[in-house]
Amino acid sequence: MAELYRSIHALTYYHVAASSTLHTDATACSAAIHVASPVSSLVQQTQHAFLSTDVALQLKTSTEEYEEPGDERPITCPNCGEQVSKGSGKPRGPLTNSKQPNSISADILFDCASRFSRDKPSSSIDRLSKKFTGSPDYIFERDSSFYPEQYALEGLFSKPLFAVAMKESYAGRHLTQQYYLIYGQTPRCWQRVIVSAIFKITRDPSAIPQASAPDNIDAACKVLPNAVDIILNKLLSRIRLFESVTRLSLTLIENEDREIIQESSQVESVEDRLEVSLSQKDEILHDVEVMGLSMVPEAEVLVASQIKSTSFTVRWNEQACVERKVAFASAGRDGDNGLHDFIEDLKLLNSLRGCHGVSQLVGVVFDDSLQHLKGYLYEAPLIFSLPRVFYAASSNSFAVPWSVRELWSKQITQAIASVHQKGITIGVLGRGQVGLRADGSAILLGFETSTRYMVDDEGEVPPELRSTDGSPLHQRMSDRTDIFQLGMLFWLLAEQKNNITGSRCSRSVCTYFPRHQCTADHTNPVELPPCFNSIPTYFSDIIRWCRSPNPSARPTARKIAEILSYESDIEACPRNVLEFLNTCCGAANTFSVHCDNCGALSHYLHYHCYACQFGNFDLCQDCVAQGIHCYKPEHILVKRTMKNGSYVHSS
Repeated sequence: MAELYRSIHALTYYHVAASSTLHTDATACSAAIHVASPVSSLVQQTQHAFLSTDVALQLKTSTEEYEEPGDERPITCPNCGEQVSKGSGKPRGPLTNSKQPNSISADILFDCASRFSRDKPSSSIDRLSKKFTGSPDYIFERDSSFYPEQYALEGLFSKPLFAVAMKESYAGRHLTQQYYLIYGQTPRCWQRVIVSAIFKITRDPSAIPQASAPDNIDAACKVLPNAVDIILNKLLSRIRLFESVTRLSLTLIENEDREIIQESSQVESVEDRLEVSLSQKDEILHDVEVMGLSMVPEAEVLVASQIKSTSFTVRWNEQACVERKVAFASAGRDGDNGLHDFIEDLKLLNSLRGCHGVSQLVGVVFDDSLQHLKGYLYEAPLIFSLPRVFYAASSNSFAVPWSVRELWSKQITQAIASVHQKGITIGVLGRGQVGLRADGSAILLGFETSTRYMVDDEGEVPPELRSTDGSPLHQRMSDRTDIFQLGMLFWLLAEQKNNITGSRCSRSVCTYFPRHQCTADHTNPVELPPCFNSIPTYFSDIIRWCRSPNPSARPTARKIAEILSYESDIEACPRNVLEFLNTCCGAANTFSVHCDNCGALSHYLHYHCYACQFGNFDLCQDCVAQGIHCYKPEHILVKRTMKNGSYVHSS
């Protein structure tokens, strides 16, 4: 790929040289034009990147000096016979107005012509070509602002703005929305931004979007309302951002065409003092030093795609990783501190380095001054998470053999037993916390230990942690919490499903319509529906033991691992399954949403409500076609599609 960039850059300059010196003579330029013509369309597509007005993208910056070999003899132009001196061996001074890049282009053209001269078949074009091709020291690539992904015709990761949380509040006729955002100034520089947007409501009904998505709903990829997204993308590109956290304040109104626009061009931009005071920068730097972790400059990390709100697939040092971006301290509920939870999860992952069956911590990402924490990196399995596997299998009518799912169950349990042996609780143990390595083996991914990441309406929270008065989860998690969630994970493996949504009513012979509004006990089950007859009895028994309402009656991970080791027939993923996983799952999109009515998984098109379930409500095409809506008929469902690894509005 680097060779391609170098070649295109060289040909671009030849193209400019030919076009800028045609007044000399077409015959003298014929060689250069002959080289440039076959690639003229490619040059036209790419020269806007290479021929930037930024001096960093020129052959040399305007302050650098140029040096030519001392033994260079004059050469003769084959057209006019003029001798052109190539220097006396002494450094030239800085480029001035009398020696601009167009003059350099002319020199390059003469060198190109002289390559075909019988008087001097070996000209200085050979020395220039060493700079253009084959050299890791090529000046264009050595520049600190050069990143190859910026010069691709279609960027690998073009979306720069992501929402972590959204809060709303009313004061009379004014709606105030707080948006907690991660913004990519460049593909290698990401900043945290809090936007306070005051919406002035001037009419009823109003087209002003309402969105509420707490940061504890981390598995979902939150998307800003389209009008707000457009405004903030334009705004952030010209605002000075702080390395810590930037707070912006602006006012938005609805015009006569029912479009959301800025009331004025005035925007207040300040450093968020609350986030700075809660960040404890010095303590974080000390903890990283004590743990002996690798400190990775952010400029070395290339973001590829989004997994969930704060997690991205990235590449660093030729290694595929997952980067979990640093959280906001103030984005959660009152009393929550997302940054504190983030640091605790980092410490937990660090304590599990070398633990079998657990993704390994790779390093901690800082800004280029190594002063501000930006995230941490951990191992990214090649095939990634179980939801991707089951979606790919369903899409390709491929049934993952029971023996393979049984093997994954054993590997997952052995990893959990290893973690528990260290006296550590995993915390949130869902389908997204299990990934597959390239050899098809299952491992546990990055942990989220806070109870605020547990979903209290899909059978994931054990009875002892469920609140009876509407208050947040109030007890500490334990290894028995992990085992209760393991029962759900085993049930999903047995059923080859991504979630229990859609199965709750149908398996309980419930005909409530639409299903997502059913409030019966089976919508948040403790005991799960029986597995299909093809599943061995012993496995169904393990699921029932894990889901016991009595925590002390649940078996330990070690005991379950012993049973699975005795029952499992294979020790490695079969070749045909491995080929399918690497071919289909590796090429699948990184994240998806499931329909909150039927449970269908969508990687492409779905309909989203910004208000219901804290902005985490989606419906598939089939359910919408049946006339199913969200909880309130007056809400607008937004049609969203996948593009370049991110969800965008299509209507």
